[in-house]
Amino acid sequence: MSFGDEGSLSGGNVIVSPSLETALRLDGTFVNPDRIYRTQPAVRICVDFLAYGIAHTALKTYRRVSDSERESASDSQLGQLLLHPNARMSGFELILALVSDWALWDDAYWLKARKGSALALYRLPPAFVVPTGGNILTGPSSYTVNTGSASPQVFPADEVVHFHGYNPRDTRFGLSKLQALAMVLREETEASRYRAKFWEKSARKDGLLKRPSTAPEWSEPEKTRFREGWRLFQRHGSLEGETPILEDDMDYVEAAFSPKDSEFIAGREWALDTVATAYNIPLSALSRKQTPTFASAKEFRKSVYVDTYGPIDAMIESTIGMQLVPEFDDPDLYCEFNIAEKLQGDFESSADAFRGAVQVPWMSVNGARIKNNEAPIGDPNDPNNPFNIPATPANYGYTSPDSLPAPPALVVPAARNGHSEIVSLLEDS
Repeated sequence: MSFGDEGSLSGGNVIVSPSLETALRLDGTFVNPDRIYRTQPAVRICVDFLAYGIAHTALKTYRRVSDSERESASDSQLGQLLLHPNARMSGFELILALVSDWALWDDAYWLKARKGSALALYRLPPAFVVPTGGNILTGPSSYTVNTGSASPQVFPADEVVHFHGYNPRDTRFGLSKLQALAMVLREETEASRYRAKFWEKSARKDGLLKRPSTAPEWSEPEKTRFREGWRLFQRHGSLEGETPILEDDMDYVEAAFSPKDSEFIAGREWALDTVATAYNIPLSALSRKQTPTFASAKEFRKSVYVDTYGPIDAMIESTIGMQLVPEFDDPDLYCEFNIAEKLQGDFESSADAFRGAVQVPWMSVNGARIKNNEAPIGDPNDPNNPFNIPATPANYGYTSPDSLPAPPALVVPAARNGHSEIVSLLEDS
């Protein structure tokens, strides 16, 4: 499929395909991930936490040199494509949209559009994409994109990069987590609606007016008069916020749960906790349960990048490797999120870690350099190369004990004359 300079699909009023709508139904209720993302704070918080965190982790391109060595391939066509997927989107935006689509729909799509010899990537919104043809063994044979135009556009399977999760019935598309969360989100919606009405009534509780049986019977004009007068004290009435005066010994009886009894706050926390758990986000990372200390914050951060982002990163890396890398006829190319860069500490901590690794017998200088994606010094296969063996005095230019530096000086307490003395360790011995 060839695109013009803008690389956009035809416009029009977009619609969700009937087959996708059927797939997203739960107990007869349509689950619309787009609307849920716009209206449900818990879902928005969790999806953005995943999407922005992963997009901020550099997706780097490498080329395998050997089983233990690789080199950066950021200047390759694949590396440049992931940095600048098209004229209107950056690599950060591409990954941000990818993770957001996957989190909401369990499906995400990139269109591989060619213009001459150049290749560009465009996001296809999952709401308008339907995998068609094929079967559960071979996958879809094509993808139909409903753009609201006279006829949908159909793209062959090899022109689309499809990221998706697990579906127990059909391997051709994923199954949105929001279906499992539908009941929780529905309860949150109803609770929020009730709470909004509570504040619309100036935080007054629902109730009823109780009129004694001994009170004289009202005529219809008297009932209308009282009803209209009562409405003046309600929202937008001229007497809103003031206290009405009841007549005929009437009494106001509360007929609603109090905010405490309704557990509004606890219910909202429960909704966020449930959604976060579904997305494998530790609650501590959202600062929901307690204020973390510096040490625990470091562990929370490690847990997020390893346990929460790690599986999603692996899914993205493997899908790119299978469906995009073959376009470049270089089997040694691959992509990887640089999680180590995000987990490394400040410069001083990192320097201490590598210095300690080099100065103990389990790692050589070249071993540390390769671990840090740096080129080895000298011939990495030469057993006589001092940089290929664990740390020894020869690695640092020490040829004999005679060449060792002078021993350090020792500062001793002040002498009787009130002055401090510096005595050599050798003199002491």
